[in-house]
Amino acid sequence: MTFPDRSGPPIRQFEAVHCGGTDWDVDPRLADQLLGPAGLRWDQWQERGWLETVRGSRFRPVYRVTLPAGVYYVRHFRAADRWARWRRRFRGAVARREWQAAARVKQLGVPTLEVVAVGGPRGRGQDADSLLVSRAIPDARPLDQLISSGTVSRIARREILSKVAEIVARLHDGGVWHADLHAANFLVRFDADDQVAIWLNDLRRVHYRRPTTRLRMRQLGQLAAALGPGITRSDHLVFLRHYLSTSRSGNSDRESFRTILTRLQGVYQSCCASVWKRLDRQWARGNRRLLIADAPGIRCRGLSALGRQQLEHLRNRLAANPPPDGTRLPLATGHGPVATIVHRLDPQGDCSAHEAWELGHALKRRGLPVAAPWLYVETPERSMLAIMVPDTVVPLSESSSSERAEQNAQRILRQVDAMGLATETIRSSHLLLDRKNRAQPLFLLPTWRGWNRRPVRRMASAITMRLLAFSLPWLLTGCLSLHTVQETFTRTFSRTAVSVDPPARHSVRSKRFTVLSDVPLQRNHWLIQDLEQLERQLVESLGLSESGREVTVYVFAHRRDYETFLKTSFPQLPTRRAYFVGTPQQLSVYTFWGDKIQEDLRHEFTHGILHSSLAHVPLWLDEGLAEYFEVVGRVPGGINAEYADRLAASVANGWQPDLERLERLEAVGEMQRVDYEQAWAWIHFLMHGTPEGRAVLRDQLQSLVDQPRAEPLSSRIRRQIPQAEAGLLDYIRQRLAGYRRPVSR
Repeated sequence: MTFPDRSGPPIRQFEAVHCGGTDWDVDPRLADQLLGPAGLRWDQWQERGWLETVRGSRFRPVYRVTLPAGVYYVRHFRAADRWARWRRRFRGAVARREWQAAARVKQLGVPTLEVVAVGGPRGRGQDADSLLVSRAIPDARPLDQLISSGTVSRIARREILSKVAEIVARLHDGGVWHADLHAANFLVRFDADDQVAIWLNDLRRVHYRRPTTRLRMRQLGQLAAALGPGITRSDHLVFLRHYLSTSRSGNSDRESFRTILTRLQGVYQSCCASVWKRLDRQWARGNRRLLIADAPGIRCRGLSALGRQQLEHLRNRLAANPPPDGTRLPLATGHGPVATIVHRLDPQGDCSAHEAWELGHALKRRGLPVAAPWLYVETPERSMLAIMVPDTVVPLSESSSSERAEQNAQRILRQVDAMGLATETIRSSHLLLDRKNRAQPLFLLPTWRGWNRRPVRRMASAITMRLLAFSLPWLLTGCLSLHTVQETFTRTFSRTAVSVDPPARHSVRSKRFTVLSDVPLQRNHWLIQDLEQLERQLVESLGLSESGREVTVYVFAHRRDYETFLKTSFPQLPTRRAYFVGTPQQLSVYTFWGDKIQEDLRHEFTHGILHSSLAHVPLWLDEGLAEYFEVVGRVPGGINAEYADRLAASVANGWQPDLERLERLEAVGEMQRVDYEQAWAWIHFLMHGTPEGRAVLRDQLQSLVDQPRAEPLSSRIRRQIPQAEAGLLDYIRQRLAGYRRPVSR
């Protein structure tokens, strides 16, 4: 078998350029548009509105730039810890390894990304960031989004899976193993004649090994698990047959097919369990989609799209005056109005509201059709759950059942059972039928006790084994006393009750702030440099004073220690990833080392600098500026894609800005998501949407330097920008809503 040459990328000749302290290899036809004396033309792209932050990340931020020659993606690979630095020293620059992987994949006849520029060290042994610029594929969608949308016909789905199987077989036969092969790394496009074209994306983690049956089975199982339950069993069979018929492994006869299928089923179940465990763990740690609104004697959870003010109002209303079962409850969300049905559940019965909430979102994470819970309220006397159910839906027990509906019901039950959830208590009333939804007529109402008790027994066994391991030395010597057992039990189960001190192991001091962390950070670490750059941007763009109170940033190494510290030091605060706490004695930012540390620190650090420089900061202005500077980018003014999409939809539905209402808000709990979005939009408009806006904002901030109560910004805007509200609406329609449109050639 012939393996691809590893000496270098056999592609068309690129031009070698050194600029901005980085070695570049660039397509000569695009060199002038991409590179300048300082490297990539970040400032020029930002000024012209060509640059968009697709993903802000401390590991691999991704930017989208629209040039006259087309649309391109820029990926920035940087090390986040010492292990990443050592890997980069031994393996070379990540961008260059992906460039070479793309060339080798093309040699195997697999369509993949088109690299037009790569920057970074050309050899090994160097610790420097690297960048990769690739041409965008127009009208292409990730495979996972296409499958979950439910808009793909059965025939088109089979054609897509057949082509994916051929791609995977070619990779395996060529000894190329994609260590992160999942549905999102396949881009799919339907041409004008409905022909399917597929590209393989993200070749950062590609290895080269001799193909073995074990490697094939492992990767096929991982890919099947990543496709999710939207792919049926017959789809999996079609995929496997095309894979075996394309592959040169020689296992295409019927007997070999059955043997491989049996083995693959076990690998598939193992991979699915691993994926679900990871998703459940992420949900349990908390995320921005979840709001906690507990009160004395009341337990309440809701999706963050509801907003805290609305959720607390509904909590008090449902707890004080519970409506009858089946009452329609209209909700206002960032996605528009939503009609839900209130289900009253007995806390002492088969399923409580909390259990139904967790079960519903667990089914949703696993890709099963389920009526999504929006909120629940639980008291010692009653338990209520609000679930979005269309008016046209009826329980399967109350409808005339057909043979096809019965088959779909059995298929859903098999999927629930395969995912480790209990099905013994599922009745026909838990299956809802929507005759108007042909794509998915049946879905689940998560009001049964679905969690098996086997994991609890396994946990008890693990605890028993841990105690036995601790006590075994004393048992062997005959010296184990009751006091020793009690001490062991206390050490094992009381760790969460121990208070945690703020981080102080490592410290880095800058001009306006000090970082104290449990994570080893050096003066030249990218996170420290990012905070220093952000402080300069705040001072220059807002006209703040360079001298002010110092901000102390505490970075915990683990989320568990961070949350324990918050619970003991600030028990009134709900759980969030980062906090700014300002007192007359100290301005402090608390967070932990996680995937979102950069945007979290940028947001809270902005609060710190504002309160360090100003005598008073109105709430909406404080949050609006923090949301503005939170967006990661080379220069301030990046667009929050999530906010832009929702604001554009709200404007299309008749939404009108109300700055006076924002100025009346005085507590963070009063601000809903739409208030954060409007605050961010006003700041973005003043900074970029009108010539007078930046000066108006700077003057307002200057008036707050020594005046706790200055003239409201709305009065200043009304006087100096008379048509500000109309201008903001036009700015949202033209600049924010249209930021993805490419520039006309």
